Amino acid sequence: MKKIMIVDDDPIYLDIVLRVLYEADFRVYVATNSLDAKKINMQINLDLIVVDFNLGNENATDVVNALGRKQNYVFCSSYLETEKALFGLPGTIQFKPNNQTTLFQMLDSVNTQRL
Repeated sequence: MKKIMIVDDDPIYLDIVLRVLYEADFRVYVATNSLDAKKINMQINLDLIVVDFNLGNENATDVVNALGRKQNYVFCSSYLETEKALFGLPGTIQFKPNNQTTLFQMLDSVNTQRL
């Protein structure tokens, strides 16, 4: 079973993503900030970390600083202007998937064979 951590602070989005990924037989961990993400990352050998760019008082850079650059990251955002801010982060940049189809397209685009 593949292990994915979702770092996002939107409870509605998390509810949708969790249901879809559980049904697809992924083991999913959730963090809403960089501190929680670091705690999970220290305990679990994750295959992929999906990070929302905007996390309230933090952003994706804070998560990368907490976890390190040698992770398999996908960065998501609902906002076009965020792409410039994401430039330079280690990983793939995607628009935040808003349904099951786009979620699986995102996972396919980062080559789920690596997972």
